[in-house]
Amino acid sequence: MIARLSRFADWKTLGSACTLQLDPESVYRGLEAGLSFESIVQTLEQHGTRGTPATVLDSLRTWSNKRER
Repeated sequence: MIARLSRFADWKTLGSACTLQLDPESVYRGLEAGLSFESIVQTLEQHGTRGTPATVLDSLRTWSNKRER
């Protein structure tokens, strides 16, 4: 799980509650490594404590579409 999340997100805090940060560079890194928008969203949904916010999904979609161009 840690390795998969590290492919497209940057760790901000580690401990009993871990925090990840998504930004264009980290998402591009994941896309370059062979992940897709759908696989990133699926990973976030499986391992998050809450649903993925719409604004995060929109940002991921935007970054993914830019990468595809």
